[in-house]
Amino acid sequence: AHVIVAATAREFADGIVRLIRNDSVWRNMASRGREFIVSVHSHDAVYSQFNTVLDSVLKKSDRRAASRP
Repeated sequence: AHVIVAATAREFADGIVRLIRNDSVWRNMASRGREFIVSVHSHDAVYSQFNTVLDSVLKKSDRRAASRP
C-alpha cells in the first residue's frame, strides 16, 4: 500500500513506528506513493485528464448548438 490506514491514533502511530523500524517497508511505501502521485499529477496524466474534460465540454456545446433552430 502507499498509505497508512488506521482506525485509531494508536494504530496510526504503530504504522509510523513500523515504517521507521523497517527500511524495506519504508522504501516500498515511498516508491508506491511516488508512483501513485506521478500517475495522477504528472504532466502526461494532467494533460490526458484535461483533454478528456475538454472533449466532453465541446461535445455538449456541439449538441446544444445543433438543437437550436
